[in-house]
Amino acid sequence: MFEAFWLPNWRDITFELPQLLWLIPLPLLVYLLVPAAKARVAALRVPYEEVKNVQSGFSLGKGKGPGLLAWLAWACLCVAAALPRVYGPPVNPPALGRDLMMVLDLSASMSSEDMIVGAEHVDRLTAAKAVLGEFLNQREGDRIGLVVFGTNAYVMTPLTRDLKTVNEQLASTAHSMAGPATSIGDAIALAVKRLDEENVPQKVVILLTDGYTTAGRLTPDEAADIAARAGVKIYTIGFGDDPSLTLFGFRIPIGGQQVDIDEAALQRMAKATNGKFYRARETQELLNIYNDIQRLEPITRQTKTVRPVISLYYWPLSLAFGFALSAFLLNGLLKRRIA
Repeated sequence: MFEAFWLPNWRDITFELPQLLWLIPLPLLVYLLVPAAKARVAALRVPYEEVKNVQSGFSLGKGKGPGLLAWLAWACLCVAAALPRVYGPPVNPPALGRDLMMVLDLSASMSSEDMIVGAEHVDRLTAAKAVLGEFLNQREGDRIGLVVFGTNAYVMTPLTRDLKTVNEQLASTAHSMAGPATSIGDAIALAVKRLDEENVPQKVVILLTDGYTTAGRLTPDEAADIAARAGVKIYTIGFGDDPSLTLFGFRIPIGGQQVDIDEAALQRMAKATNGKFYRARETQELLNIYNDIQRLEPITRQTKTVRPVISLYYWPLSLAFGFALSAFLLNGLLKRRIA
C-alpha cells in the first residue's frame, strides 16, 4: 500500500475526467489566435547591455522563462482537474454476515435469581445479558438488532453493524420494563417484520424466553408461520432452572413440578422455520447454546478481493503551485534586472 501510494507506476494511472486534458494547449491556442496576446515590450537600452524585443513576463513566444513556467502550471492544473488515480494492491474485504435479530424476554419472571455468574447468584436477565454480550463480540460482520418484550414488544435497536451500540442497549434493559407479561408471538412477528424489510438471503431470529405466552395478539405458532413464509430461521431458547426449593443456601429440585417454559411451543416454532430448540438450565449451558448457534450460523468470508482506488490529484496540483510561484518570482527578477 505504501509503495502504491507514493510511487505509482505511470502505466497504471487512469483519469476520471480525461476530457479535461484537452484544455492543456488552450493558452497556446489563445496566443496564436488572439493578436493582443502577441504584444511585445519595445526594445530597451540599459547601461553596458542591450535587450531587444523583451517579451512580457508570461508570453509564450519563445517558450522560455516565466511564460514556459506559467504554461507548465496550467498543464498541471488540467491534469489535476482530470482526477488522476491508480488502483492499489488487492485487499480482502470484511466478512459477510447475516441479518440477525435477538429477541429477549424482559417479563417479570426474568427477575428470578436462579443463575450463577462468576460464583455469584444473579437473576436470569443478568445472566442472559452476560452471555449475549459475549455472543455479540463474536459476530463482527453481522447486522444485529434487538427486540425486547414483556406485555408488549419493542425494537430496542434496529439492524446495525454497530455492535457496540447494540451491546450498550442490551446492558440498559431491565426486567418488566416492557410489562410483566409475556408476548412471544408479537415479539417474533415484530422481529420478522424488520428482517423482511431487508433484501438479504440469511435472516435469523434468536429467541430467549423463560415462560409461556400470556399476552399479545399472535400465538407463537402464528408468528412461526409468518417467519417461515418470510424465509426467517428461528432459534428458540428456553432459559431458566427447574423448580426448586432453597434450604440453608442449598437449592433442592422439587420433583413433579411443571416447568414454567412452554417447551412444546418453542419446539414447534424452531421446527417450522428449520431452526433449532434449546433448553438452558444454567449460565454455562446458555453459553454453550450460543456457541452452537455461532457454529451453525457462521460468518461467511468473501473470497473475492478488491483493489482500492488511490487518488493522485494532489501531485499535479502541488506541481502547478510550484510552477506558478517560480514563474511569479522569475518574472519579478527579470523586471528588476531590466530596470
